[in-house]
Amino acid sequence: MTFITLPERSYGVVPIAKTSSGYEFLLIQQTQGHWTFPKGHRNWGETPFQTAKRELEEETGITEIDIDQNTVFETVYIHTKGWFKRKKRVYFYPGYLQKREIIMQEAEIIDYTWASYEDAKKLLKYPDMEHMLDRLYGYLSTDAPKT
Repeated sequence: MTFITLPERSYGVVPIAKTSSGYEFLLIQQTQGHWTFPKGHRNWGETPFQTAKRELEEETGITEIDIDQNTVFETVYIHTKGWFKRKKRVYFYPGYLQKREIIMQEAEIIDYTWASYEDAKKLLKYPDMEHMLDRLYGYLSTDAPKT
């Protein structure tokens, strides 16, 4: 028997570094083993943007980043844990940084890596996360204003 629970929402940042060969994205490996981008749940009274920024700092130690508050990429997938299934909605802001210094939160993160677009897609577990990265990469490839 499977139980469907209430929808879950998380907010995060996709850290992006511009390189001579294109863009690289910071992915983190959570203790459950899968790769994703820094994200987490809202604390009482936080805005989605405040949550995304706090989670980024807690999980990676990154504080010097230019986050585009006006651009959000959404992904939706079904998260299964034991007998429970939950629809998870995650909202990601693109964040541009110059320094690649990371301080991992070892309680939640096993590892991290900087990956090209192609390599990041291979690491992501959920197809909807890959589609979100496709949309973000398309956005980066246009003449859209980058902060």
